[in-house]
Amino acid sequence: MQICKTPHEYYGKDQYLLPDSAYASSHRIVPAYKGETSHSEDNQKFNLCLARSRVRIEHSIGVLKGQWSSLREMRNQMCNVQEVQLFVQWVVTCVIFHNLLAQVDDQ
Repeated sequence: MQICKTPHEYYGKDQYLLPDSAYASSHRIVPAYKGETSHSEDNQKFNLCLARSRVRIEHSIGVLKGQWSSLREMRNQMCNVQEVQLFVQWVVTCVIFHNLLAQVDDQ
């Protein structure tokens, strides 16, 4: 995946990616601990927090994809920074529309 090979092109200095444990860690990629390193209490707590966050994120993505079919049709792999920026803008737009519709439903 391009974003993991050159994260500096996609992330600012205070941003990072939280992938699953299949990815190697770096200063911008922070995966779950695995193997022997996962046995310490602190690392187990980190993995638990990461797993809980991932569940919430996956649920939110599912809700958005269920509501906006255009998100289901998006390509999985982005080849350049412009494609990533366009994707982020589109997702933010869908989230804004989702929130606006939720407010209308509440009224």
